[in-house]
Amino acid sequence: MKSEKIAIMVLAHKNIKQIQMLISQFDSSYFDIYIHFDARMQINNDDITNITNKYSNVYCTETRYQVGWGNYTMLPPEFELLKTANKNQYMFYIFISGQDLLIKNSLSLYDYLQNNKEKNFIHFFSEELSKYKKRVELYYPYSLTKKSFFSKVLRNVYKICTGGKGKTFRIFKRKNTINDNYYFGEFWYTINNDFCNYVLAKLSNEPEYLNNFKSTLNPDESFMQTTIMNSPFSKSVSDFLSYIDWSNGGSSPKVLTVDDKENIINSDKYFARKFDLDVDSNIIDFVINKTQEQDK
Repeated sequence: MKSEKIAIMVLAHKNIKQIQMLISQFDSSYFDIYIHFDARMQINNDDITNITNKYSNVYCTETRYQVGWGNYTMLPPEFELLKTANKNQYMFYIFISGQDLLIKNSLSLYDYLQNNKEKNFIHFFSEELSKYKKRVELYYPYSLTKKSFFSKVLRNVYKICTGGKGKTFRIFKRKNTINDNYYFGEFWYTINNDFCNYVLAKLSNEPEYLNNFKSTLNPDESFMQTTIMNSPFSKSVSDFLSYIDWSNGGSSPKVLTVDDKENIINSDKYFARKFDLDVDSNIIDFVINKTQEQDK
């Protein structure tokens, strides 16, 4: 039987203290929290046990993957979280990073989702944007998907030699084995139970579907978008629930600070990212205090 609770799925790779601050934002009566700790994160089994003992609504995945930017290694921990949480059949599954925070109180989030059970909140745009088509048109060896400066240079050379950044010569095009149109967007999302069941059934019954994403660039930013927009759930999509600032123009979003306080306050989103305790702890304290005041 489906639970009326909501699963918060956290992809964590640093700063256990900040993770616990995030956990503290959720009312345990309405939310359960599932965490995947990156295999490279400096945390041992005793640390994990201490967290699950302290918070009755927190669960950690048994398998810990080593996650790398831009390649297929982003997907296994996501699916591990989905499969683990889905055993309890939640109303919604919210996928966030360990550097996210709630910017509105958890009960208002719960009420909003309870009133929109038929929706799936996923950011997307179509493959017609040539800037992104190269991500799925070419075969990308693992060495070209890393975040290092050297890999970035090689990746740009590779794109130019295969037709340029906005075009791919036919001879270099990777075969699309799923015959679906590709879509792209932010990694983070909120999906309902029906669509979650659909995704997991597809992963189980159609192994070739997932294989089609393994040699692409940034498959984490196309898998869920492509899956839902080529499914019976395509009409259920609404924009995702996270505030993210890409104004710095880099490959990662801006780390939010006290300078972003007004933007956070005025946002109609329920989450924001990314925060870093080592960069600006004041904004984290402000956001947590703000959401706790809203709960009173």
